[in-house]
Amino acid sequence: MKQFYRMFAPVILLISLLPLKGAGQEEAGGLFLSGKITTEQGSVDGTIIRMTRNGQPMKDYQVLPDGRFNLRFEFNNDYVLVFTRPENFPQKLTINTHVPNDVLRRDRKFPPFPVDISLFTEIKGIDRTFSENAIMKIFYSPSVDNFIPEIYYNNPQIKKLIDQAILQSQNVTREYDLLKRLTAAELAELKKEYDEFLVKAASEFDRGEYILSLGDYKAAGRIFPHEQYPKDRIAEINDLIAILGLQEELEKQTTEKYNQFIREADRQFTAREYPASRDNYSQALFLKPGDAYSTGRISEIDRLIAEAEQVRLLAEKQAAEQARLMAEQTAREAALQAEQARIEKQYQEAVASADQLFNLQQYSGSIEGYRNALKIKPGEPYPAQRIAEAEAIMAELTATQKAYNEAIATADKAFRQQQYRQARKGYEDALKIKSSEKYPEEMLDKIDAIEEEMMRLAEEKNRLEEEKKAREQAAREAAEAERIRLAEEKARLEAEKLAREQAAREAAEAEKARLEAERIAREEAARLAAAAEKEKRYNETVALADDFFNRQQYARAITEYRNALKEKPGESYPQEKITESEKILADLAALQKAYDAAIAAGDKAFRQKQYGPARESFQQAQALKSEEKYPAEMVTRIDAIEAEQAKLAEEKERLEAEKLAREQAARKAAEAERIRLAEEKARIEAEKLAKEQAAREAAEAERIRLAEEKARLEAEKLAREQAAREAAEAEKARLEAERIAREEAARLAAEAEKARQEEEKVRLAEENRNKEYARLIMLADQAFESKQLVLAASNYKNALLLKPNEIHPKNRLVSIDSLQVVQQNDEKYRHFLVAADAGMRSNEWEKARENYGKASEIKPEEEYPQRKIREIDEILQKLAQNNKGDAPVLPVTPVEQSAPSTGQGSGPGRTITDETSALYNGIIAMADQAFDEKSYNVSRAWYYKALAVKPGEPYPTGRIAEINRIIASLQLSQLEREFQGYIDKGDEAFRTDQLAVARGWYNRSLNIKSNDSYALSQIADIQMKVEERLQGNTENVFRKYIEEGDNAFRSKNYNIARVWYHRARELKPSDPLTGEKLENVRKALSGE
Repeated sequence: MKQFYRMFAPVILLISLLPLKGAGQEEAGGLFLSGKITTEQGSVDGTIIRMTRNGQPMKDYQVLPDGRFNLRFEFNNDYVLVFTRPENFPQKLTINTHVPNDVLRRDRKFPPFPVDISLFTEIKGIDRTFSENAIMKIFYSPSVDNFIPEIYYNNPQIKKLIDQAILQSQNVTREYDLLKRLTAAELAELKKEYDEFLVKAASEFDRGEYILSLGDYKAAGRIFPHEQYPKDRIAEINDLIAILGLQEELEKQTTEKYNQFIREADRQFTAREYPASRDNYSQALFLKPGDAYSTGRISEIDRLIAEAEQVRLLAEKQAAEQARLMAEQTAREAALQAEQARIEKQYQEAVASADQLFNLQQYSGSIEGYRNALKIKPGEPYPAQRIAEAEAIMAELTATQKAYNEAIATADKAFRQQQYRQARKGYEDALKIKSSEKYPEEMLDKIDAIEEEMMRLAEEKNRLEEEKKAREQAAREAAEAERIRLAEEKARLEAEKLAREQAAREAAEAEKARLEAERIAREEAARLAAAAEKEKRYNETVALADDFFNRQQYARAITEYRNALKEKPGESYPQEKITESEKILADLAALQKAYDAAIAAGDKAFRQKQYGPARESFQQAQALKSEEKYPAEMVTRIDAIEAEQAKLAEEKERLEAEKLAREQAARKAAEAERIRLAEEKARIEAEKLAKEQAAREAAEAERIRLAEEKARLEAEKLAREQAAREAAEAEKARLEAERIAREEAARLAAEAEKARQEEEKVRLAEENRNKEYARLIMLADQAFESKQLVLAASNYKNALLLKPNEIHPKNRLVSIDSLQVVQQNDEKYRHFLVAADAGMRSNEWEKARENYGKASEIKPEEEYPQRKIREIDEILQKLAQNNKGDAPVLPVTPVEQSAPSTGQGSGPGRTITDETSALYNGIIAMADQAFDEKSYNVSRAWYYKALAVKPGEPYPTGRIAEINRIIASLQLSQLEREFQGYIDKGDEAFRTDQLAVARGWYNRSLNIKSNDSYALSQIADIQMKVEERLQGNTENVFRKYIEEGDNAFRSKNYNIARVWYHRARELKPSDPLTGEKLENVRKALSGE
């Protein structure tokens, strides 16, 4: 039923066109795939076909021992098949079973598709990315009504890819060894060249220059062979080249480049430029792996270089031996002096190092350095004196540090409460105690910046008012300047007009005489040419019409015959041909109408399974238009259907029907042949008439051409004589006109220069206005992207004052209004939640409930405030029961409080619990402050620290979730989304003590925002932890934390113990002791 119409040479997948009877051949629906797998080793044991359908994995197919497989694929799906075996390269093919519904309704059966697979032996250690590309695609083709293959790689091509991968692997190893020996500067130069190749290749790829792009990606891959990106792009372009059929062009260009490299290398070899010659032979070898000529030349160059190197080394060896003998003598003489100098140098270095540490106030390290100096020269008094000074200073620093910490704590508290004067005094006091500390200076700078910002906002308001007045004044002045410029421009144009009119009048007289002579000559030539042209157009139009008529394009022939009648209305031949063409068209239209009616009747009867009437209709259509294939195909299908239905009972009738069909086909063929012979006869007669007509027209055209040529020569002679006389007079007039024009031009030029200067002044003003507008828009866009909406709105409004009709700032102002409404709601919601959470922590239940209710009114969909309201209601109910005294006393402390609110109890347990609460509340206060300042990443880090003190607390957990929602809801740019993603990953790694991973993510975020304070502070924390571990203090601090935790555990202060154990685990995450201690705390808290 369905036939293949193309044949494919056997390649990796061998497509057989012979009929194949496989399993499921007689079943209805689906594409059947059958074939055999072979390998270079001979065995197919362990071969598996991995399959996916529409991207979803399917069950693997185990291939039989003989390598044969039979598969069935459902219609309208996309499949990917990967043929794999442990010792072979995999091969992949794709199958698209999408078939139009009308085809499936007509017939769902397709012949089985045979596929043979040949797997190549895998070579270990080479890049196998080429095997990830599909080598064939199988899909339905409407043109042949069957499934056909599209081959991307054949056997020679895949073999070549394997050879290239082997050579590339060898080059990668060799070049990687060379790269390891390069300096940083040399690597930077190579990186620059590598990036240039990538940029060039990407540009060529975008322009569709795939072969050039492939060459540049290969060049980049040769610079850094271990980089994966060029390999991926090379594989992608190879696929495109295979799909687009550009292999021959690629081979051609490869051969041309190879020959260029060989020619240049040969020239350099002859000139004994061996390194450069070797590079070009290597380039040629890369284009043609295994090339004997290039390989031989490279070996010869290596031999010549080695011989030259041996000669050089021998000379160097002789010179070195002589120098060694002299050096030994000198060394013996200097040995004694060197030993004495070495001891003195070591002493001086030890003292200098200790002095440096002393000056940096690292007194412990300086004491150790001075002691080392005393070991080198025990009797020196200076190191002993400095040791005594350092020990005295260290004793004083302990008291100084305590006073400094108290001053900083007081100042930090005032700063958080926005009491900046008190905070400034505290930080200044801290600086008086320790003038070298940076933190007080940074906080003072921050306070200065805050106060300056408040002053700047006030000044900004005044500045905007002044700018508005200035812009209005500038607009008035610009309008007056424009009025003056237009008046001057009008005067200049009037002067230029008068000058041009004067020059035109003087030149017109001379031109008039010359034009008159030319007119007489042209009119005579035109009269003769018009007659010839008219005859030519008529003959060309008739010839074109005859050509259309002979090609049976009757409508276009009629049009051209009518065009011929326009040229010669009285001619009879075009009118006769028009009549004949119209009659043919009418006959064809009637024939087409009868054919369409027969086809419609046949299709209707076929759909109703009335095959007898359907056949008659299709046969009528075939008789009407024998060249049409559709009626014959439908008659064949009807024959097949009726033959199938009457296979047993009506065999005799089927044979008779086939006999009648063949006779009918013979009659149709005879009729078609008769018509063809008649048409051929008419065509030969038309060609004969056309040739005779063309000969007559050519003779007439030659006669007319000779007459025109004679008239043209006569007219040219008269024109030249007249032109010579007129030229002399015109030259005289021209010189006079030029003199007058020069004088007038000089006057006008002076006026024009004055006008130009005025225009330049206006242009510069407009240019400055455009630059200011662009600057304001840039600042506004940056502020808009960073959510600084007030600043953005101010700049957009200022930009509109410069260009009131611009759409972009107007649209952005509308967006800002919408965002400000959302932000105001978010701010109100957050304000109420902060107040409510504070009320919860201070047991002000009614106030907290009221604020949670207001927050819920703003965002009814949020669960958190509603859950807190229910929690408060439960607490108030318990309080009411306690007040009545009819129920046992129940604790009413919210989850956020760690100690009872009764105030009873004392002793060590209560003190440590209060310390935990104080630590927790202090961290929460820092987190809330950062949240209020919209420093969400900083705030989230503090909330996580609060959870480390009190795991499971709902308040910080809820705030972390809220921060994640806020960050997700912000309209971030692509770079900001990437930045926030890096921050989130860094925070996650930091919390799990993966410090190296966290530092990597924070560094990637700094590539986007290089001055981000949060990322920088996190990196500083990581560095501090790393240095602490590297300095060997970890063990001491670890033991101290464990000891503190044990003390708290023995006093049954389990929350405090857990805090100390967590701190110990941060120092030594893999130590099993902390795990055991934390498990004991868990059991104690749960009562186990």
